[in-house]
Amino acid sequence: MANAPLFRSTMLALVMFGASAAIAKPASAVAPAVLQNVINCRAIVDDKARLRCFDDGVAQLDTANSHGDIAVFDKDAVVRTRRALFGFTMPSLDIFSHRTGDAARDAQDSEMQEITAKIGAAAQGAEGWVFTLDDGARWAQSDDVVLGRAPKAGMTVVIRRGPLGSFKMRVANGPSIKVRRVS
Repeated sequence: MANAPLFRSTMLALVMFGASAAIAKPASAVAPAVLQNVINCRAIVDDKARLRCFDDGVAQLDTANSHGDIAVFDKDAVVRTRRALFGFTMPSLDIFSHRTGDAARDAQDSEMQEITAKIGAAAQGAEGWVFTLDDGARWAQSDDVVLGRAPKAGMTVVIRRGPLGSFKMRVANGPSIKVRRVS
């Protein structure tokens, strides 16, 4: 491989980033064995043995990654995924949570509370407005509140998580309406 040193450096950086992130995780979160093996290399005193351990561990990580046995996500990818899934009922998955070690912040970050987007298209449906946002997400009005003016493409919407799994949308600073995610 022509870029083997660059690849090794990149993988080592990922492993070291993963190791520091693993330290910040609560005790209930366990690193995958292939990552834990690399983390354990740090405890080896002998330089050659530690380097050999890291090289072997990175090779195992590379194999696991190429076979789809593990996945590495940076914070931006997690935020984009959480935003794309906003409004859908999902099982609790630790991979979409950002953990800092601060319990109050972790609880707040564990569920995205609101998104801001632009309307790509809006159409009056049988039960109210149906909105397609600029990211392709579709939301349907689920109450009978009348909007002061017809929503148009390009208008800004803010969708907030409400009580009991409900969602409220405010279109261009107009009244809030109840909405549900349809696709």
